[in-house]
Amino acid sequence: ICEETAVSENQFQLTVQKGPQPGKVYLLLTDAVTIGRDPMADISLNDPEVSRQHLRLTRTASGYVVEDMGSTNGTFIDGEKLDADTPLSLTDGQTISMGSGVTVLYQTPVPEEPAASEPVLADESFDAFAPDLYEPEELETAVPEFAHTPPLSEQAAPAVPSASKTPLVPSGGGEHQQKRRRNITIAVVSLILLCCCCLLFVLSAYFYWGDPLMKWLGLY
Repeated sequence: ICEETAVSENQFQLTVQKGPQPGKVYLLLTDAVTIGRDPMADISLNDPEVSRQHLRLTRTASGYVVEDMGSTNGTFIDGEKLDADTPLSLTDGQTISMGSGVTVLYQTPVPEEPAASEPVLADESFDAFAPDLYEPEELETAVPEFAHTPPLSEQAAPAVPSASKTPLVPSGGGEHQQKRRRNITIAVVSLILLCCCCLLFVLSAYFYWGDPLMKWLGLY
């Protein structure tokens, strides 16, 4: 048994309406089909109301005939119980019930029509691929107007924080000048002290040695 939905002439299917897996479709593709709870059955329906070998379908020139195989809970066609070992020809649209737990629909598969593609008008397809053929006035009305955006050069540049106006003073300049002045002062004071020492030396020498020293120095 195939579970596909392919359609051919004199082909029938069973659709589960009640029982395990409602909506499941079984295509009848062989001449004889057994239905029951037995896993080896052609169509296995795991339901306690279904016997292991419940019924058999046999193909004929006009379709299938159904035959109850001595089931415990019986087989019902459109609600009427089928006598055991009494085949009954099925017609399209009949229901087959096995006990009170399972019901299947016997029918001819309805072919699925392919979805019709939406027709494309010649002028629409042509307009879609040839926009250059519109008149300038039509293009102006078709194109939405956008707000004028100034060029980047005219756009305001982000504000840059101004630099501090505090004058730059070289680090360590004042200290260097003070050190230089101090050195000059020390040199001048040292020179004055040296001159004073020399003067005191001359005066002292003159006071102690007098004329002999002056003569020795060649001063007179």
